[in-house]
Amino acid sequence: MTTMFVQLRGVVYLLVLLQFCVCVCLAGVSGAKSEVEQAEGGLKRWLEDVEKQLPGAKSCQNVWEEHNKKYKEQADRVVNLTKEMEEIVRKTKELGKKWEPSGSSVAEQADAEEMIAFVDTVSKNVSENKKVIAAARLTVEEARKLVDCTTFLGNLEDLITDNKKENLNYWKGELEEEIKKSLTIERQESIRELIRKSKETEDDVGKLVDKLRLNKVRSAGYSREVIMNLGNATDAVQTAVEKFESLKEEVEKKKSGFKEKVDELRKTRVSVTARRQISTVEPKVSSNESGEYPAKEVEWKATAGGSSGASPVTGASGREYGVPLNTNEIVQKLNEEVEKEKKILEQKKIEEKKALEEKIKAEIRRKEEEERARLAAEEERAAKERARVAEEEKKAAEEKARQDEERARMEAEKKAKEEKARLEAERLAKEKAKQKKKDGSSPALVHSSLILLVLSVLGCTLVC
Repeated sequence: MTTMFVQLRGVVYLLVLLQFCVCVCLAGVSGAKSEVEQAEGGLKRWLEDVEKQLPGAKSCQNVWEEHNKKYKEQADRVVNLTKEMEEIVRKTKELGKKWEPSGSSVAEQADAEEMIAFVDTVSKNVSENKKVIAAARLTVEEARKLVDCTTFLGNLEDLITDNKKENLNYWKGELEEEIKKSLTIERQESIRELIRKSKETEDDVGKLVDKLRLNKVRSAGYSREVIMNLGNATDAVQTAVEKFESLKEEVEKKKSGFKEKVDELRKTRVSVTARRQISTVEPKVSSNESGEYPAKEVEWKATAGGSSGASPVTGASGREYGVPLNTNEIVQKLNEEVEKEKKILEQKKIEEKKALEEKIKAEIRRKEEEERARLAAEEERAAKERARVAEEEKKAAEEKARQDEERARMEAEKKAKEEKARLEAERLAKEKAKQKKKDGSSPALVHSSLILLVLSVLGCTLVC
């Protein structure tokens, strides 16, 4: 009984060990499969997150780049405007010297007429440059609206950090190893397409981020230049108006109408006390707490609100017209670009899917052609082998027939020689016998000689 229990315990130990080995093997297989699935899922999720940002980011890039070209032109115009206004201030001060307390007594009517004409020139200049100033202000407001493009820029930057790139490289490496295994053509091509698309998208995102960063820097630089020069221009006009205001009583004494001209200029001049109107963009698409990017529709809205804060572009306040600006045009452009980029993205996905299907079909056809070619080559080799074997068998048969014929010939020759020898022996024997009879020889001697002769002939024949 004790022996039986000991044996049963040994069997139980073996079963437990076997179960442990099976579990380890299954865990290894399951773990390998899980790594491949994680790699494939990781790349697909990353591509989905990028696709959510691309329509907004590309629309920003297109509009921002076009806007910066226009912005540079506006900045150059405002620089020229500032120079004109500063020249007006210089000339105003120069003309005003004749009307200062020390020189007002020598000022003549001609000087008053010159002052009135100069005020008319300044008023005309300010009126004409209103369009330049309004266009510059609108461009600044549009630049403020485009600042929200940095949301997409930030999201894309988060998707190509060093850690994300390490993950992407690891996932691609896992899938490249998976391709080397025995998989179906559909599976191999699907993995190859996923790897190709992830590499292409990573490169495209990097280039898009660089372009957005460049546009952001350029826009900020143009904004600082435009706002600074607008401020200088308005300061110059204000200085000229104040100078005219201080001289209008003296000039009016010499020539009427100057005071009226100065009042009109004061109404025309740029307001230096107005606060800017700042537009905002809704909604912003950004990642949530879990790091995922929600599939939220991107839509730009022209919502305006007053603000006395600093410019989100330059960080500094500027003096501009206090008239609300209409930024619907750039909002419309942004929304149109978003819709266009969405359609482009959808069309690209359709084309990629179609291309993958065509590639799989082509690969299947190629494999089938290779298999047919392999089978044809094997059949050709087999046919050649059969022909070679048949030729060898034919040669062997011919050789055997030749050898058989040779043996038969030799056998016939041998028999002929033996027959000839026998006949010769018989002839000789008969001749001997006849000779013996003639010579009277005894029969015993005759027979002995005859037997000896026959044995000699037979021996020679056998030797031959």
